[in-house]
Amino acid sequence: YKARVEALEASKAGGNVYLTLLSGMKLAITLRMQGQLQGTIDLCQDQFRLANEKGVSQMPVVGWLQAIWGEALAETNQLAEALEKVRQGVTITERGEDIAMNGWSQLCLVRILFIHGNLDEAENILNKLETISYKRNMPPYVVGLIFAWKARIFVARDKLTAANQWVATHNLTFEGPITQLNESQYLVLARILLAKSQIDETQNLLQRLLGLAKASGRISRIIEIL
Repeated sequence: YKARVEALEASKAGGNVYLTLLSGMKLAITLRMQGQLQGTIDLCQDQFRLANEKGVSQMPVVGWLQAIWGEALAETNQLAEALEKVRQGVTITERGEDIAMNGWSQLCLVRILFIHGNLDEAENILNKLETISYKRNMPPYVVGLIFAWKARIFVARDKLTAANQWVATHNLTFEGPITQLNESQYLVLARILLAKSQIDETQNLLQRLLGLAKASGRISRIIEIL
C-alpha cells in the first residue's frame, strides 16, 4: 500500500511539473512574438533548469522549449548556439508521440537552417513533415507553416514557377482574407509578389498584414512585415 501511495504521489508530482513546463513554454512563445527576446531566453533557461532538477529533461515539452529557446537565440544573432539548441530540442521531441510538438520543433530547425543558408537540409525536413502530415492528424497551424516554408524556399531558390503553382494550389490572392492561421502563407505571398515586381499588390497586402499584427501586439511579426 505504501509503495502504491508513493507511486501515486510521484505521478502527481510529475504531472504538476509537466503542466508547469507546458505553461512556461506557451509563455515563451508569447514573449517571443511580443519581441521580448531576452525575456524569452531567460524564461527558457529557468524552465530547463527546473526540468533538470526534477529529472524530466527528456520530456517532449522540454524539447519544444529548447526549440523556442533556439529561435530567440537566432533573433539575437547567436546562430551557432541557436542551431545547437534547436537540434537538441528536435532530438527530444522526435522520441515523443505529440505530433504538434515535433512538427513545431522541426519548423524551428527549418528556420535556423534557412538563416544559415542550408536550404537542402531545410527542404528535406519540410518534405518529411509533409509526408507525416498526410499520415497523421497534424494541427492545421503546423501544416500551414510547413507549406509556407516550402514556398519561401522556392522564392529563395528563384523557383517562381513552383511558387506560382503553390499560390494557385492554396487559392491565395493579395486581396484574400487574412487570419492568424494563414498569415504565414500571406507573408510568403508578399515575397512572391515582390519577386515578380508586383509592387502595388505587395504594398497593399503588407499594409493589411501590418494592421493585423499591430492589433495583436506581435512585435516580431511587425518587424518582419516592415
